[in-house]
Amino acid sequence: MSVPDLVAELVAACRGLQVIDDEVVQLCKHAEAKVDRGEGSEALASALQAVAALSNVFENPDLATERDKVVKKVSKAVTLAKDLGETKAWAFGLLAQAKIQLLRGRPDTASRTAQDAIVLFQQSREKRGEADALCIVVDALFQKAEKAGSGEGIRQSEFLKKTGSEIEKEMQMLRSKFLDDAIRHGGKAVDLCRQVGDTKREAQALLMLANLQLQAGEFHGAIQYAEEASDLFADIDDYDGRAVATNMCIEGAIAAKDGNEALQQSMLLARMWKDVGDKEQEALAECMVLKVLYMRGELEQLISKAKEVQELFKALKDDRGQALVLDAVIKSHLQTDNIDLALAVAKETEDIFKRSGDRAGEAYAMHGTAQIQLDQFFMTFEDNLEEHKRVGYNIEEYEEPSLEGYNAGLDRISQAAKIFVELKDEEGQMAVKETMDRTIMRSTLLQDPEETKFIVKKSRHQDTHIKWVLPKPEDEDTLAKKAPAIEEGKDHE
Repeated sequence: MSVPDLVAELVAACRGLQVIDDEVVQLCKHAEAKVDRGEGSEALASALQAVAALSNVFENPDLATERDKVVKKVSKAVTLAKDLGETKAWAFGLLAQAKIQLLRGRPDTASRTAQDAIVLFQQSREKRGEADALCIVVDALFQKAEKAGSGEGIRQSEFLKKTGSEIEKEMQMLRSKFLDDAIRHGGKAVDLCRQVGDTKREAQALLMLANLQLQAGEFHGAIQYAEEASDLFADIDDYDGRAVATNMCIEGAIAAKDGNEALQQSMLLARMWKDVGDKEQEALAECMVLKVLYMRGELEQLISKAKEVQELFKALKDDRGQALVLDAVIKSHLQTDNIDLALAVAKETEDIFKRSGDRAGEAYAMHGTAQIQLDQFFMTFEDNLEEHKRVGYNIEEYEEPSLEGYNAGLDRISQAAKIFVELKDEEGQMAVKETMDRTIMRSTLLQDPEETKFIVKKSRHQDTHIKWVLPKPEDEDTLAKKAPAIEEGKDHE
C-alpha cells in the first residue's frame, strides 16, 4: 500500500470515530495538506500522531470493532515507516500502538513499545512526542502498581511459602517501587513539556504527577502539583482542565484531613463556574461544597447553603440534582437526631419526583423515606423497652409505640418494590430486599434472639406482617425475656 493511500485510511478512521478534538482535527488536516504537497513521510507522521492523540476513546467498549480496524492500519503504517527509514512516522506509530496496548491492559508490552518510541523521538528531536511516550511509561507503571497492590505481582510458586503479613509487605513494597519509578518518569515528562513551551501538556503531566503523589500517600505533594496544573490550565482558559485539577486538590485535602483546604478549593471551583456562567457545573460544584461541609460537621451551614443550591437545580429543571441536595439535608438532620425534619425533607423529595413523573426517582425516594420511618420505629421501641425494664416491668407505665410509622414504612417499601419490578430495576429490587431482610432481622431480635440465630443459620426469610403486642404483666418471666411478638407469620426456605 502506498503512503498516500495509508494516510487517507488513517485520516478516514479518525474522522469515522466522530471525535470532537481540535488537536485531532488539525492533525488530520495537516496530514492531507502534506500529501497534497508530496510530503509523504511528514503526512504519515501527522496521521499517526492523530491516531495516538485520540486513542483514549478506545476505552469505550462500543468502539472495539473500530479500534481493531485502526490497530491493523497502524501496524501497516509502522511496518512501512520502518522499511522506509522514516524515524518520526515510525515513532508516532509506536506511540499509537503503545497507547492501545495500555488500554488493553498490557502494561509491560506498552512500556516496552513506548521506550522504543522514546529512542526514535530522541533521534528525530521530537520532544513533544518523547513527553507523550514518557507519559505512557508512567501510566504503565501505575497499572503495574495497582496490580501489585492487589497481589497480582506475587509469584504463585512462592504464594504458599510466605505468611499473609509477608505477602502483604511484599505487595506494598512492589507497589511503592512502581509508583516511585512512575513519579521519576513523570518528572522527566514535565521538564520536556516546559522545554518546548507546551502549556497544556505540562499541565496534564503535572496532573498525572498529582495523582501519583495521591496514590503514594503524599497528599500535600499531590495538592501542590494539582494547584500548579490548575494555574497553567487557567493561563490557557481551559476550564475543564482547571476543574479536574481543582477536584484533585479537593481529593488530596480530604485525604490529608485538611478541611479548610478542601472547603477553600471546593468554593473556588464553584466560583469559577459561576464566573464562566455555566450554571450546571456551578450547581455540581456547590454539591461538592455541601459534601465538604458535611465532612467537617458544619451541618447548620450545610442546611442553610442547601437552599440556594437547590434553587440552582430547580432553575435547571434537574430533579435528580435537587434530590442530591435534599439527601445531604436529610443526612444532616439525621446526624443531629432531628428525625421529624429528616422525614419532612424525604417526603419533599418524593413529591419532586412524583410531580415530574420520574418513577424510578420516586421509588428510590420512597425507599429512603421508608428506611427513616422504620429506623425511627425500632429506636422508639427499643427505648420504650429499656424504660419498661427500668421501672420493673410496670405495665401501667409502659408507653406502647405507635405503629403508624412502621406500617407507613412497610407500605412505602411495598409501593417502591412494585415500581422497581415494573421498571425492571434490579438495583432497586435488591435495595428493597436488603431493607426487608434487615427489618425482619430487627423484628426477630426484639422478639427472640435464639430464633434469630436459627434464622441466620438456616438462611431463611420470614414472610409476615408483624403485629407488635406486649406480653401480659402477670408473666414476669416472659416480660423479662421478650416484649414484642410476631403473629400470623410463616417461615420458608
